[in-house]
Amino acid sequence: MKSTGRYLVLIALVAISCVVVEMLWRVKSQVSDTVRRQQSVEERKARFDVLMKERREERLTLARMRAKMNEELKKMVDAARAEMGAKATDEEIKKHLEKNPEWVSLYKKAEDLGRALADARGKTMKIMREYKDVATAQPSEESDLK
Repeated sequence: MKSTGRYLVLIALVAISCVVVEMLWRVKSQVSDTVRRQQSVEERKARFDVLMKERREERLTLARMRAKMNEELKKMVDAARAEMGAKATDEEIKKHLEKNPEWVSLYKKAEDLGRALADARGKTMKIMREYKDVATAQPSEESDLK
């Protein structure tokens, strides 16, 4: 009878050891999963920061180029207005400028830049939606362009 009791105690100790090992294994797995997720979040945050910096630089460059073209267009309009006189209407000035191939070319380039700027903003929003888990607390970049 004594040996049966010892075997039962031994079996109980082995069972308890198995349960403890199983619990430790689960804890280790949870910790490693948490660490892996944290590293993944940090990597996504770093990638998001790089992408947003690239998009911001692209948008600022496009906005500067468009502003310069708008200034040149304004100078051309002012020169045409001075040439045609104060009584000239906006429609007359527009018709006069449309005859100037330089103005037409510059105007089309400005329109293309406007579309490119809108596309860049769209790409920025797409990136923010894709990385919304790490994109929280990012400052509004639209104010940088105004």
